[in-house]
Amino acid sequence: MKTNHIITVIFIILLSIDICPQNLAIVRLKGTYNFFAMSDETAMQNDLLKDLKVQGIPAIATESFPPYYGLQLQLVYIIKSNSGKEYHLGFFFDQASTGGRIDYKDYSGEIKVDQLFKAFSFGPTGELNKDLGGNFNCTLGLSIPLIFGSIGVKNESRIGNNINTQQVDFLSFTVGIESGITFSYLLQNISIGINLDRLIAFSSSYTLDTNSDVKLLNNAGDPVTMGMNGPRFGLTLGYSF
Repeated sequence: MKTNHIITVIFIILLSIDICPQNLAIVRLKGTYNFFAMSDETAMQNDLLKDLKVQGIPAIATESFPPYYGLQLQLVYIIKSNSGKEYHLGFFFDQASTGGRIDYKDYSGEIKVDQLFKAFSFGPTGELNKDLGGNFNCTLGLSIPLIFGSIGVKNESRIGNNINTQQVDFLSFTVGIESGITFSYLLQNISIGINLDRLIAFSSSYTLDTNSDVKLLNNAGDPVTMGMNGPRFGLTLGYSF
């Protein structure tokens, strides 16, 4: 219910903005490279490695939630413009992913444990754009993402020709604050830029997708929380209309 209230308030604010006909809008596509901390997810992977080694299986982590690519779509309105400055307000949609893999193989068979993390977020964003001269701009941004994350844990074992696969999915929701700076070059209505963002997401635990009362726990019995804190680098392509 709280999630519905947050989403409703955000869109009421956006729809209530008085946009004058002469003002422009900007649609922007941003490709990101995300350096999320993923601390609890990595610790959970280490717990699984320890459990396997206790069973005499010397498995290794071939992937451990590395930085990975993401994609963001923005639509902002220019609500005010004066003295080489523009004030933007709009919203965005964002997709990100990363994951981990544990693997062991010998003559008798193979064991794989995949942990695939995905996140979809959207929310309002505000910007202050400053003309630096010579078609160069600097934009300071602040966003409030509503983050819907999931992690799927897939266990696959093969002994001879017999394959056994099990998968369990967990979900998480949280709210974050993301600040950023973008330097861009304007070619008529098209802008090309580079940016650096910093995302801070509030702690939120994972729950089973089919039963929200069941939490994902580590070996110590503590809830595993979504770790989407960290910097993001990116390239942007924008179009003003």
